[in-house]
Amino acid sequence: MAGNDSYTKLLLHFDGDNDSTVFTDSSAIPKSYISRGNTVLKTDQKKFGTASAYFNGGVDYKIRYADHEDFNFGSGDFTIDFWWRHNDRTAGTDITSHWDADGVDSSWRINYSPTSNDQCLRVYYSTDGTNPSSEQMRGPQGSFFTAQEDTWVHIAFVRNGSTMYLFQDGAIMDTHNCGSATLHDCSSSFNIGGYDTHIWGTRGYIDEFRVSKGIARWTEAFTPPTEAYTAPHTLSGQLNSEARVIIFNQSDWSIEDDQVRPAGSWTYNTTDSTKAIVAFKTSDGEGIAYGNLTPAAP
Repeated sequence: MAGNDSYTKLLLHFDGDNDSTVFTDSSAIPKSYISRGNTVLKTDQKKFGTASAYFNGGVDYKIRYADHEDFNFGSGDFTIDFWWRHNDRTAGTDITSHWDADGVDSSWRINYSPTSNDQCLRVYYSTDGTNPSSEQMRGPQGSFFTAQEDTWVHIAFVRNGSTMYLFQDGAIMDTHNCGSATLHDCSSSFNIGGYDTHIWGTRGYIDEFRVSKGIARWTEAFTPPTEAYTAPHTLSGQLNSEARVIIFNQSDWSIEDDQVRPAGSWTYNTTDSTKAIVAFKTSDGEGIAYGNLTPAAP
């Protein structure tokens, strides 16, 4: 499915060989991690693709990226979403963050608290870098604890203007009126699997991790993604005169697009990374071209 677009600033499919330490960023401007501790890929568990990232909860199990403008959201829209398979729901964990353990350079964090009055996901954010005394969003008490261990759960933290949203499996767990708040411009590392040097790290697996800046992907209940995010592919050409342009899907010969286009340049975006069959016909039905084009990523 689509979802890897110009708003996507980090996209980790976590695909690869078992115990691999290669975590490829599939966004348009790939970023490399600065440390990963003992985090590795595991092929025995995955939501999509061939593997997922495994974390055991220790301080040495997190993926850290250097601070980047793409991770500083300011007062703009953003979306952080991923799949998480928690293997110990009795243990608290920080899942992902742009947060400083010393409480002087913090922006946001998502965690899970197992205590009896929580048992839910929680979201914190800061406008001045200091750690707030309590979370700004949280799921209903027990809302995550009731989820079966070793089950993949889709989590999304979204800002749309003055409203923040916390989603769990597409359902709204909580909303928060943040007004015009500007999130602290954090210079600490961006972390997957915990925060900074804190030992309260993620236990379990993470897959299909995406950071989107400048867009609120969801603002109401939704059906979680059913496949990995992909980038659009573009077919393009130049017509000397008006012509009918037909786009076929080579796999089953179905027609993806069929329309008369005027003289000049044309483009067509598709998420199919295989070759597409393109036919051109003049307005009176005369065939002028027919052939294979391989879509190229924009």
